[in-house]
Amino acid sequence: MPLRIDASDVARKGKVVLNTVKKLRPWMAESLNVGLTKGQTDGQARITARYNVGSAPIEIHPANAGSLKGEIQGSGGMKPVSEFGPSGGGWRQTVSVEIRRGNRKPITSSSRGPGVSGAFLLPDGRVMERRSADQYPISPVYTIGIPQMLRSHAVADPVRMLMLTTSNNEFKKRFKFV
Repeated sequence: MPLRIDASDVARKGKVVLNTVKKLRPWMAESLNVGLTKGQTDGQARITARYNVGSAPIEIHPANAGSLKGEIQGSGGMKPVSEFGPSGGGWRQTVSVEIRRGNRKPITSSSRGPGVSGAFLLPDGRVMERRSADQYPISPVYTIGIPQMLRSHAVADPVRMLMLTTSNNEFKKRFKFV
């Protein structure tokens, strides 16, 4: 689910009459898009500061005069745990990963659910797990991706407020509304 803003959100925040906004649809769309661009930049910065990822690809779906709604959305799917610096994994050692910066946690059988025997580290750096009592098959371990990171409250709430505030300020600056 992407983070959306639309003209009614900005009108509520800035106490602007929505009928006035309807007459100025192209300029309102531009104001929303400025807010979306700021939100994209801030979202990327917040994700890379909070989570142990190098970059956070976030796409903008811009607003236009026909539809005064725009959104930013994280792209990509679930990430393999091997991208988060696994450590441990020697003979009978627990594998731990640092998904959130400064918060290294072990991957144990109890954290993965019933019937999972825990994770182990292959020599090439991949983290795998056994999901049954049999020796095979083994499966890679995945964790949250960029879309889920963007939707977390610690990231989404301040980004949404920044988008609304920026769009509102941009609209006021362009049209001298008080």
